[in-house]
Amino acid sequence: MPDSRLFVLDHDFPTNVMALLPWPDHIRIAGLRNLHPDLVKDHDDWEVLRELRLRGGVDAFITLDSRMLNLAKEMVVLCQSRLSMIVFEDVDNDPLVATGLLMIHLPYISRQLVPRKAQLWIIRRSPSKSPLNPWNEGVEKVAVREGITAKELYERERLRPNPFLVGS
Repeated sequence: MPDSRLFVLDHDFPTNVMALLPWPDHIRIAGLRNLHPDLVKDHDDWEVLRELRLRGGVDAFITLDSRMLNLAKEMVVLCQSRLSMIVFEDVDNDPLVATGLLMIHLPYISRQLVPRKAQLWIIRRSPSKSPLNPWNEGVEKVAVREGITAKELYERERLRPNPFLVGS
């Protein structure tokens, strides 16, 4: 099991919700607001990164602010600080969406995290997709694999009588 890792959440995250989640034992999460309330206001992001490293004990910073990826000072200070950072893109600044994605990705990230080495993970929400047609994406593809037509497959596998038409 990896050593315990401390991930600090930017002030936008619902830390009360995050604290209730059943994280693996090696993952510790703290809100910036709780850990260092003096860093929440009137500080540029690069200053927060610098201070997290100088004050020690923090392995990674988690933020919704994907603008940081385009800021020279922030990216250079991230490298200098040897902190890791997890940034969310395409979540429309929605902390609940980011929390859900974090629940999925953080156990894997924590295993890849190398202490005192600058690392960056960018987590993106998959684009919303329209529903797929089950005939095209299912029946036809299975039929091709089986070397028959979709109509032949349908006739072979359909329920008789069709219970879904009863009472409609």
